[in-house]
Amino acid sequence: MGSNASQAENNLGDAAPAGFLPRFAAFLIDGALLIPLTYFSGTLLAIVALFSRVGGNIEPINDIIGLLFAIPIIPISLLYLTLGVAVWQTTAGKRLAGLYVVTNDGSEMGGGRAFARAIVLVVSAATVVGLVVSGIMIAAREDRRGLNDVICGTMVVRR
Repeated sequence: MGSNASQAENNLGDAAPAGFLPRFAAFLIDGALLIPLTYFSGTLLAIVALFSRVGGNIEPINDIIGLLFAIPIIPISLLYLTLGVAVWQTTAGKRLAGLYVVTNDGSEMGGGRAFARAIVLVVSAATVVGLVVSGIMIAAREDRRGLNDVICGTMVVRR
């Protein structure tokens, strides 16, 4: 490990890099929270779209309603991941697993870095390849940093 990693360990105190299983459990918990939120939002959008077409041609709206269920997942996920990490240094899933997100030097991160990390995480989650690569990185790397951590200069620690 280089001097930056040693410096990070010194600043983190008793925090250790979080391994694959706790991070995966936190990911599943966060997903279980996000799915109902996005479906609720999509349902509201679909209801608005449906009622705006009452009395008109309803056939093309069926395709639009299906799409409206998918639209909220990106902004809601970005908001959830950004606010949680920027304000509390964790998300609900990570909190339940005792995990926190910090910068490489162990300090709290600001909103810009949290937003960038959320973007990389959402893009990775949207591509199975991104999730697999990140999972392999977390399992194989000594510092347990995933793709989003390496790109954004962050790490997930267990306190």
